[in-house]
Amino acid sequence: MSIANYTEHRAAFSALLKEDCDKPILLFKGESSMGKSTLIRHCRTQIDNNIIHVLVDLRSTTNVLQIFYKLTECLPAEQLDNFKRQVDDLNRRFNINININGNTLKGDNNTLNVELNALFENTTLEQRADRYTALTKAWTKEINNLNSLCILLIDVYEKASSEIKLWIDGDLLNCAAKSGQLRVMIAGQNVPESLEWEHCCDFKELIGVHDAAEWIPVVGAMGRKAPEEPLLTYLAAGCSIFKGNPDKIVQWIKANFPVSTQLEAIHVEQKNER
Repeated sequence: MSIANYTEHRAAFSALLKEDCDKPILLFKGESSMGKSTLIRHCRTQIDNNIIHVLVDLRSTTNVLQIFYKLTECLPAEQLDNFKRQVDDLNRRFNINININGNTLKGDNNTLNVELNALFENTTLEQRADRYTALTKAWTKEINNLNSLCILLIDVYEKASSEIKLWIDGDLLNCAAKSGQLRVMIAGQNVPESLEWEHCCDFKELIGVHDAAEWIPVVGAMGRKAPEEPLLTYLAAGCSIFKGNPDKIVQWIKANFPVSTQLEAIHVEQKNER
């Protein structure tokens, strides 16, 4: 996919994928429509197939337990032994009885999810916080035993509940700061802050794409052409009108830039072949 500019931001993500990365936490901050989600989608395309990665969209995530479901699903059952032991230990410590036989779901992950559910039923915030800490450390230990990196991508941080934010700002990023294998990228209109891990954090702000020349390859990738020449002059006007706002500029291109002759010719050729 084509993306306008944000070269510095993409370079920061590329650095996150390196084995010798010294800043395992990457934060992207920007106002609405500045292209944060588009940037994340682009970054995902840069992740090699041998690297485990998990995307968490906080618009549709209501509690930390949902995130743990995703974190455990990204690993095969045989690589969750330490995590499962921690779940079992917590359930025994708090005398939680689990009826696995009555569960209609099958498979190791589903059984684990039932045990996780039981662990957090009818609990206070303080009780959940202690259990989050133990489970996050156990999961990170599993990641540290891997032969490859694990990338956790978190989008729309500002939509997170206060409880999820407490977990991200504390347990998750503290573990990421100490892990050699875990990398965390977070995007949002606001982002976490903490003195505990800021030394190993890279922060990038998204302020829009104001340079018209940066939009030329995007127009080509979209299969469009300028309504009037020269293209650069036309794009400069759009950048000025929309103050570099990526989402608005893309919509403007879609609405006002006709399909390029080359792309039209390809479509005609394909139609004739059918």
